[in-house]
Amino acid sequence: MANIVEIGLSPGYLKASRHFLNSINPKANPCEDFFEFACGRWVMENKIPDDLSSFGHFAGLREKVSEEMKSECFLSSYLYGISFDYWKISLNMSKKNFHFHCSFDMQNVLRVACL
Repeated sequence: MANIVEIGLSPGYLKASRHFLNSINPKANPCEDFFEFACGRWVMENKIPDDLSSFGHFAGLREKVSEEMKSECFLSSYLYGISFDYWKISLNMSKKNFHFHCSFDMQNVLRVACL
């Protein structure tokens, strides 16, 4: 009995194939260094941040979401004329929840306004 692998054209299959194609290093010889072949491009393009001991797809997504949320708070601070330093930003991701909180640090806003 032959092993049969069904390949689909659903959005999930297409997204996964793009992900894998964007991760490989086609210049590497898979017979000599399979890890470099399979993951070389991803490793080159995703350096481990100084504050982390490891880095993977989920950590990369977490960093991306965090940066996008900081950008949103920064834009909001510009639109409302309040220094970015006065925003409290927290990002909490776990298996069960994702929470982002972006709010004014009112004590600092009032302290500066009353100077």
